[in-house]
Amino acid sequence: MTRWTRRVPWLLAAVPILVLLAACGGVAWLAGGALAADLACPYQLAEDRAKIRTERGFPAEQVPGLGEFLDVHWQVDTPANPCSRVPGPTDWRYQGVVRLRPADARALAAAYPWEPAAIQPAVWPGLSPYVPAGVRWRHSVRYDEGYGGTRHLQLHLDPDRAVALFDLRDS
Repeated sequence: MTRWTRRVPWLLAAVPILVLLAACGGVAWLAGGALAADLACPYQLAEDRAKIRTERGFPAEQVPGLGEFLDVHWQVDTPANPCSRVPGPTDWRYQGVVRLRPADARALAAAYPWEPAAIQPAVWPGLSPYVPAGVRWRHSVRYDEGYGGTRHLQLHLDPDRAVALFDLRDS
């Protein structure tokens, strides 16, 4: 028997073992990445909840009638735990303060019947600096009813200060 033929059985046995070890290492690497993502999720969620967003696209698409508003500051939150591995729906809640152009505030005020808010809305702490002092919120049930569906939208308006507060629940 030559040297080569004596090595062949050993090589044939070694190849599947090496493939198995490589596969296990790949699975461990993937699982380690998933574990790291799971551990980072609560911190990322806390950052996302605290972040004050100023992107105009979301409110312009989701809160009708605002017109060409001057600026917006909004946040997102959830009472659920999106970091959980348990499958199921996660309800998201969005709240924002929108500074309107005076003409748009007047148009929105004229388009719906607005009444003084029976209960003052709870403005999230991160958004309260963007609410003008002395704001007098008005609320329109008809506005809210017009934009229902799977989303629950509530809009408060102070046309005199040209500011609106939206609260949107996505469930």
